[in-house]
This record gives sequence, structure tokens and C-alpha cells, in this order.
Amino acid sequence: MSDTPRIYTTPGGRPVRSSGRGRRRRIGRYVGIAFTAFFVWAFWISRDTHPVAEFVPVPRRLEAVLPHAAVARYRVASSRVWDGVPQSLVASAPAAIADKRGLPDWIIGNLIGGTAIVVADDVASWSDAVFISRMSRAGCVIERVMRFRPASRGDWAGGLRLRYWEPGKLYFAVRGRTLLASPSRGALVDALTLTPERRVPPKAVAAALSDTGSEDARGTWTLSPDSGAGRVIEEIRFAARVDEGEATVKLRAKFRPEIAEALAPYWGDMKPAELPAAFEGPLAISANLGGTVEETWRALSEVVDAPWLTAEQWQAWRREGDGRSAAALLTGVLGPMGPGLRVTWQGIDLEEMSPVPALVGSLEGKREDASVLLDWLPNPGLGSVAEARVTFDGET
Repeated sequence: MSDTPRIYTTPGGRPVRSSGRGRRRRIGRYVGIAFTAFFVWAFWISRDTHPVAEFVPVPRRLEAVLPHAAVARYRVASSRVWDGVPQSLVASAPAAIADKRGLPDWIIGNLIGGTAIVVADDVASWSDAVFISRMSRAGCVIERVMRFRPASRGDWAGGLRLRYWEPGKLYFAVRGRTLLASPSRGALVDALTLTPERRVPPKAVAAALSDTGSEDARGTWTLSPDSGAGRVIEEIRFAARVDEGEATVKLRAKFRPEIAEALAPYWGDMKPAELPAAFEGPLAISANLGGTVEETWRALSEVVDAPWLTAEQWQAWRREGDGRSAAALLTGVLGPMGPGLRVTWQGIDLEEMSPVPALVGSLEGKREDASVLLDWLPNPGLGSVAEARVTFDGET
């Protein structure tokens, strides 16, 4: 080959010159086409083609809605409330809530999106729990990119196209913008193959997802009839919020039909009532008994098989020691009280010989019963009254 320079001309005879401006225009055109293709692809894979309601099974022992799952994780996990709960019950709960499953926070936030739903039958170990959320559009793109990581491997599962995330020990699947994840492959397959009659009604799911209150979790827990509390209570509806120094839990229990029938003579005309405001403290309970303490005791004796929880035992305590014993005093004072009840644990009294809990409580009562109650209290029978006065001199 020779080194003779060559000049190329257009059909009009003008030489063709290569310029940097032309190259930049071509590169910009290619980049624009690439970005357009990317946004079209991102929009296509993030279409909301499968609503969340398509994968929510019914019935399950636990059905919970997490309105702020992504942003509330660390607040709940770092709360000091866990220190006051028996560790045998919640030993691993804070770590499990804050676990990132091998992902940074910004990715978790996009994968969870806003409100999420959790369903499970094994409430003790959560081995079959299914987590269902509606990803953001960015989350859909991130999930597709994560498929190229070695930690994410495919599982054909008979055409269901599951995936397994090794760092988090989770199986997951994506349908449109809906993400389903579970530690159990079988539970995830079951959620993906629900027939219409096994799904929660779409309107119920839409209402649950749209009602985003201040609570961290709300839902329904159906108790097994073979468990202790399950013999009396059929289900418990709850709403809970955990802050740095306190937790608020609201519960509403539904009795089993046979228990409700046995309690009908006592609570048959009972209606929803406003609970009294609880006292300030780390742990507070507020309740409405629906009647007096003695009436509640008699009602519970009809459904709870305990030798000490009987109407006869209550009367025996009332007569004990000719009405002057501690048991007679308590039954006489507490019997006509109700229906409002408040009990708060305010800490530990370290001034005693051994630390004891400091409790404060109150019971509602009728104003006209106050004079009757004061007259009923026994006379201490003291012959004299002693008066003591303590003074303190700062200099001595």
C-alpha cells in the first residue's frame, strides 16, 4: 500500500471534512436513543399489571398491614421498649426487623414502596410468612438489575419464575409492580397460584392499603381453638405503634360463638365504649369491663374452668375474718367498681428490701357508692392517734 493521500468528494465535487462537532452530534444522537429506549423499557417492566389483591390469601392465622414498613424499621428495632419485654418472647425480634437481607436501605425502600402486607400461618417462627408489597418504578428496574448478581439465582418452579436471594435466605417473585417474598418456597408458590375464591376481596385489600394511619402495624390474628386463649377467643384485631420510649397497642377480641352465648346474659347489651385515658408510664392498660368487677368475675366464672374463679369463692372472701381480712377488704372495695379500668407500671421501687414494681391504677365507680363504701370500711379501733413531724436542718 502507498502513503498517497486520498481526498473524498461529494457528488457536487466538494471535499468531505470530518469535524469534532459532527462526531459530538452523532454521539448525542446515540445517547438520546439509548436513554429513550431505557425509559421505554423501564416503563414497560414497571406497569401495574397484577394488583396486590391477586396474591393475598384467605384465610390465614395472621393478616397484617404495614403502612410504613420501609421507614419504620429502624425506629421500631431501636426502641427501648424491647428491654422491658421478656427476652424469651422477643429475643430475636429487633434484629429480625432491622435485618437488611444483604441490601442497602435505598434499595429496600424502593423494593417495599409504601404499604406492605404480611400473611402467615406459623406465627411462632414465621417460617411460612409471605411479604407482599407494591414496588416503586425505580424498584422494578433495580430488581431486574439485581438478577445479574451471583447472589440471585433463578428457580423455574414449573413456569412460575421464582428467584432465590441467598444473603437474605428468601424466595421471591415479581408480577408487574408487585413483589412477593417468603422464606418458604411452598408458601410463595401457593400465593402465586391462588384461585379467585381463595383470595381476599379486592375492595377489602384496597381499603386496607389506602388507610395509612400513624400505626406501624394493624391486622387480625386468628387463634387456634387448641391453644389456651384460643378456647375462649376466636380472633384478635390489633393496631400497634412502637416509638423510642413507648409502645401503643390497641386490641379488640372476638369471643367464640359458644363463649359469646354463655356471656350473653351479662354482656348481651354491651356497646362500644370510650376507654379511659391511661396514666403515663412504660406499660399501661386501659379497659372497659362492661359492668362492675363482681359482675365480670361471675361472668368469667361461667366460661373459665379455674377453682379460684367462682362466684362461691368471691362470697367466701367477702365473709373471711368477719369481713375484716385483706381478702374481704379487696372484694368489698373492688366489687361495685367499674366499668372503666386503668393500670400502669411506672417503674421499679428500689427503696424496698427487694426491687418491686411500682403500679398505679384506678377503677370507675358511681358517685353515690362512695359514702356506702366509706361506711363499709372497718374501724381500725386504735386507742390513740400518733402524730409525727420530721424536720431537716441543712447545717447539721
